Amino acid sequence: MNELNLTYEDVEGIAGALLAVFFILIEKFKPAREMNKMDDFKYDLLGFLLIPVVVGLSRNSIRGVIGYFNIESMDLLAGYHSGLKIFLSLLITDLFLYLNHRLMHTDFLWNAHVWHHMPKNLYWFSGFRSSFIHAFMFAIPGILVGFFLFNLNFTELCIAYSYGAFAQFFTHANIKYKLQALSYIIVTPHMHSVHHQTGDHTHKNFGVMFSCWDRLFGTYLDPDSVEHRQYGSEKPENVSLIRILLGI
Repeated sequence: MNELNLTYEDVEGIAGALLAVFFILIEKFKPAREMNKMDDFKYDLLGFLLIPVVVGLSRNSIRGVIGYFNIESMDLLAGYHSGLKIFLSLLITDLFLYLNHRLMHTDFLWNAHVWHHMPKNLYWFSGFRSSFIHAFMFAIPGILVGFFLFNLNFTELCIAYSYGAFAQFFTHANIKYKLQALSYIIVTPHMHSVHHQTGDHTHKNFGVMFSCWDRLFGTYLDPDSVEHRQYGSEKPENVSLIRILLGI
C-alpha cells in the first residue's frame, strides 16, 4: 500500500500542491470578485511558509504526549468499511473544530485567531494564516479522532487529511460557482466569506468542513440575507507581529 515509504503528511502535502495549482487556475478564470492580491501578499506568503512549521510542531507535540503516556487506540468500528470510518472521523473532527473555532472567538483566545482574520482580501492563499496556538488547537481533534477513536490506516488517513486540505482551500477560495445547494452539506466559499467580514458577521458561520454544526447550534447566517461588508479585522493595539504569530 505504501511502497514509496510516504507518510500521510507527505500525501497531504502532495495533495496541497495539486490543490494550489487547481485553485490558482480556477480563481483566475472564475473569480467571484475582483481584488488586488498584492495588498497583503507578503503576510499571506509568510502565513503560507509558516503553516508547515506550526502544524508540524503542533502535531508532533500531540503525538509526543500520546507516546509518552502510551495511549492505545479504542479502534472503534474495527472491521467496518473504510468509507464509514473516514466519514465519521471527518464529521466528529469537524464538530470539535467547530467548537474550537467558537472558543477562539472569545476575548480570551482572540489573539490566537486574529492573524487568520486580518487579510483584507479573501482567497485560497490568504486562508493559511494560523498562529501556533490556532494550529495546535486545530491539530488536536484530527489526531485524537483519527488515531484514538478509529485507528485509521495509512490509506484512510491520506484520504481524510487530503479532504481536510481541500476544505481549507475551498472555503477560502475566491471562486464563482452555481451549486449553492452544496452549502446544505459542506461549508462553501460563499458561506464562509461572511465569517471573514467585519462586525458581528465574524461571529457566524464557524463551520470548517460541514455546514450542519452552524445550522444545529444556531450560528448559521445566510450570506444572501445580509449586505456584504469589507474583509479583515484590525491588528490589535500594542500586540507585536511575533505575539500574533504565536497567538498570545
